[in-house]
Amino acid sequence: MTYSPSLEDLSTQNDRALRTLSRTINLTRGRRFELIIVRCNYSSLQSQMMQRLREECSVEIQELRLSPSAQTLYTQIETRFSDEPPPALCVLGLESVVHLDELLLSTNQVREEFRKKFKFPLVLWVNDRILEKLIRLVPDFHNWATPISFFFPHLN
Repeated sequence: MTYSPSLEDLSTQNDRALRTLSRTINLTRGRRFELIIVRCNYSSLQSQMMQRLREECSVEIQELRLSPSAQTLYTQIETRFSDEPPPALCVLGLESVVHLDELLLSTNQVREEFRKKFKFPLVLWVNDRILEKLIRLVPDFHNWATPISFFFPHLN
């Protein structure tokens, strides 16, 4: 017999995960680099959680949506926010990147630059496929992360 969490259980888990995410962003904003990997497999749930995060978090959260042609994560952030670093940054769209393996490998090659240059929390929104690639291809970068997961109920 397998355990299937109820809608109430999943809602409670998501509320707890949202509070953890908000608290982590609040504690690290403008002070130091913090990598947060948020696992969320559904775009509708991602949108809902982003909206709730903006409501609950006292920090202004910027978004960076990667294009399918993105080649490096570091350069994308550096170019867009070189004049004024964001208090917190959420990166979306990793699932659309055509050459994702190359982007992840280049990220790992410059991982120390993230800590040196970016003094803000960096939230990577990923699905299961991206998370598996992070773990397999760039374990050093992945191991820095605070993991958070949001779940969407499957109704039978």
